[in-house]
Amino acid sequence: MCIKCSGIGRLNAIKVDMIVDMEKSLNDGAFLFSAFAKGGWYFTIYEASNFFDMDLPLKDYDEETLELLLYGEKQKIKVPTIGGKDTNAEYEGVINKFDRLYVSRDLSAHSEKTQKIIDEYTHNSKYPECSGLRFNKEKRECLINGESIASVGEMELSALRKYLTEIEDESVAPLIDEAVKRIDLLIGMSLDYLNINRETSTLSGGESQRVKMMKHMSSALTGILYIFDEPSVGLHPRDVHNLNKMLVHLRDLENTVLVVEHDRDVILEADHIVDIGPKAGIFGGKICYEGDVAGLLKSDTVTGKHLLSLPDIKEDVRTFNKTLNLSDCKTNNLKNVSVEIPQRVLTVVSV
Repeated sequence: MCIKCSGIGRLNAIKVDMIVDMEKSLNDGAFLFSAFAKGGWYFTIYEASNFFDMDLPLKDYDEETLELLLYGEKQKIKVPTIGGKDTNAEYEGVINKFDRLYVSRDLSAHSEKTQKIIDEYTHNSKYPECSGLRFNKEKRECLINGESIASVGEMELSALRKYLTEIEDESVAPLIDEAVKRIDLLIGMSLDYLNINRETSTLSGGESQRVKMMKHMSSALTGILYIFDEPSVGLHPRDVHNLNKMLVHLRDLENTVLVVEHDRDVILEADHIVDIGPKAGIFGGKICYEGDVAGLLKSDTVTGKHLLSLPDIKEDVRTFNKTLNLSDCKTNNLKNVSVEIPQRVLTVVSV
């Protein structure tokens, strides 16, 4: 195992024996991770370095050569090309390269498929020195109004706002004001239940998009084109009003806001509408209407008719005889939640 602290309170253990096979030579397939396999660009770099006997099993390398192969620092080398000219490349030990490309980076930067592959070659656990809290002992023992930076990070945003406003030290007043301003934007987006220790990779698509909106809301940039893909997804209908206020605010900062949406209330807020249809998939792709809301309501398009009509409420509903049982759920914001969810009927889970 190659073990190092990730810097975010976890130990990343790279399973070296799954990256390389010590019984084989490099030409024989000693690199087990597909990105380094024979025939690829990375393998070409190791081969062109002339540092290694490509036909010697790795177990027979001397200690210095094996260290260079696995943990060698970056250095420039020349790699021959098909045209006969050498090109500059960067040599790096295979474990160091794997760590830099796949472990030290935010996992959310990789595709879901790549993340699953990386999981097979690594093992994550809490760093024992800080128990995954990300702060050393000195920082954890420093208290402000009885709270450490670690405990503050676990507060829900609504509680964090209250805590910050009770700090009366004038020397940090500007910092407090800016922090409260940003927290208010997140609360306005109905994200008051989040905490600042929450990793972005655990956020839903709607949550992630709203956090990004907050970032831009607190920016003084103008003349920017913002594109939002169904930002109302996951929002309670009452919170769509807050979303619209945010979108209008971005526009009023002299930006252009392009929103792909199906929600009635968001569409009605638009200054200009491009209705693409008439149906979905291969049955769409044509501009059915372009103009303001008043014109859309008078048009004969599917969207125009939808905005003017509401479906009837079904009075006779199906009964259920089977449930999906969840017990003691503790992921993210859940605190020992147990629930029985009816199956084969329309079920709504709302907060």
